[in-house]
Amino acid sequence: MKKNHLAAAAAAAFASLLTSVASAVPIRFDFTGTVTSATSDSVSLLGQSVSAYMSFETEGLVFSTSSSPVTSLNYVDKPTVPGPSLFSSGVSVGGNALPVQGLRNEGRVNFFDGCTPECPPQIGEAFSIWTSSQSLPYTELPNGRYYDVAFTFLALAPYDPMWGTFSNYFDVTPDLDVTSVLTLPIFDTAAFYDATIWDCVEGACSSSRSFLAFDFDTITRSSTPVPEPGTFALFGVALAGMFVMRRRRGSAVLAG
Repeated sequence: MKKNHLAAAAAAAFASLLTSVASAVPIRFDFTGTVTSATSDSVSLLGQSVSAYMSFETEGLVFSTSSSPVTSLNYVDKPTVPGPSLFSSGVSVGGNALPVQGLRNEGRVNFFDGCTPECPPQIGEAFSIWTSSQSLPYTELPNGRYYDVAFTFLALAPYDPMWGTFSNYFDVTPDLDVTSVLTLPIFDTAAFYDATIWDCVEGACSSSRSFLAFDFDTITRSSTPVPEPGTFALFGVALAGMFVMRRRRGSAVLAG
């Protein structure tokens, strides 16, 4: 009787597996390009090759809207949940990795709706991804070097006379999903790396700044749905059910 129950549970588990939808959708952008602008302390990096990535977990993000002067929507890290940032990024120039992770990390995806209610000739629509890392209050930092870093990718830029008036690519509404970044057009292939470097000795910190602008030749967008923990449990039940059903069939063949 118990075997019958397990076999029935297995069938139900398989049905659930076929219809289950992953709640977390990690989205990743991969870039390759060139350094096009740099501050004086980083001028040697001009023209060097760049490889970079940005990724974020859609599960756990919260959003806020603003309507002045245009409607804007930000998907950001959930502020009430402790732990690592839902956003991560990496930047390498000439094969050398630049600092991107600090003591506190965060990020956001922004939709800037410049076409509400229609597209004016002065401004367009912006879609951007931003990650940052910050140090603790400088009075609390022990001796060493620390970085405050912002890495920004701007895909749909404000109006440029060379491009003409923008079309309405999206509307900031309650049903606008952050996963739409996987299909929105990309006009501006620029990104910016802005780092403040803090050198601290016995509570006294001096700072310097490094700014780089990139132009990307290739941009790849991807997502990989991640099953919920319950999905793995269903999979376990299904496997157990398969084992029981197979043993029952084997016994029936021997009895015959």
